[in-house]
Amino acid sequence: MAKLNLNIIVLLVALVIVGYSFSQQSTGWAIAIGAGAPANTVCTDGDGLNTSIFGSCTDSAGLKKTDKCMGANAVQETYCSPSNICSYKPLNCAYGEMCVGGVCKAV
Repeated sequence: MAKLNLNIIVLLVALVIVGYSFSQQSTGWAIAIGAGAPANTVCTDGDGLNTSIFGSCTDSAGLKKTDKCMGANAVQETYCSPSNICSYKPLNCAYGEMCVGGVCKAV
């Protein structure tokens, strides 16, 4: 009878140790405190498709894109797509303007 009680106690101690070790590990179903979710969960656009202001876009993944020239008379403006991802939109410069450094400027 004493041997049976000893076996039960050893089994219970082993189960407690195993249970405790699993409780201290992150699983695929939880986010550890201070990690996991991105710091930026929205998309931001600094110039709102304004071709005369140099701007940048930072999306929900933390990727940054900046306005850039697309030839002499057009600019690729960054903007936030509906899915919170930075995209480029080609826009022509106004008459009498040229694209310089991602901005349409009067010539």
